[in-house]
Amino acid sequence: MICIGLEEEICSVDTRPLVTREVDVRGAYAYSRSDFAEALSMLDRNLLPWSRLVTRTSLTQGQAIFEDLASGNSASLRAGFEI
Repeated sequence: MICIGLEEEICSVDTRPLVTREVDVRGAYAYSRSDFAEALSMLDRNLLPWSRLVTRTSLTQGQAIFEDLASGNSASLRAGFEI
């Protein structure tokens, strides 16, 4: 099991099943160098639909884009701003 990102400040987890089943738990706050290398390789091979995932807009739309992304209901995953 890999936990990615942060939960609430306090997160209670019953660890007994992890111990009895000898489950390995790892945490990751961000991505590794190899993750970025693989993503770049996939972009180079046109295996990622980046144009559908990244909203490109002017910096003047920044506040609206951030509010949309923070809403949790955005169709975009990332924003790129043209300056």
